[in-house]
Amino acid sequence: MGPLFLTMSLIFFLFSCAGKKNLVEGKLLLAPKYELGSIRFVEVDFQKVSLEINLMVSNPNYIPLNFSKVTYSLFLDKEHVLQAELSEGIQIPATNSVEIVIPLEVQLSALSMGAVNFMINRKVTYDFELLMYPDIPILEKKSFKRQRSGILSF
Repeated sequence: MGPLFLTMSLIFFLFSCAGKKNLVEGKLLLAPKYELGSIRFVEVDFQKVSLEINLMVSNPNYIPLNFSKVTYSLFLDKEHVLQAELSEGIQIPATNSVEIVIPLEVQLSALSMGAVNFMINRKVTYDFELLMYPDIPILEKKSFKRQRSGILSF
């Protein structure tokens, strides 16, 4: 028996023993981690606010992770103002990180009093939610969810 056969047999054995529940809970596959690098105001006027969010996404696993679908939502002053999807997926090499830039454009007409407070106080509370769907058939439609909250000022 060759080393490739033994390696593949071991991988198959681990996956079959672990089952989906153990795999998803991180015993064999850890969820990616991300750090919020920066939130930059690109443009602010009385009609819209354009932002760029820089994220550093890390893969703690010894296998590369590919995400064909990445969605994100933005809440300003607890009001859901944006839900969108990255036009391209994310590929993260094994035990490595990639930086992604997420563009956001929020029409202020979609906001209520939060927009008024934002323009007057020049700050706003935010909640950012990121959902990443891995290209791993055994996980089916499982997603990794990450959230971050804070205060933006300009």
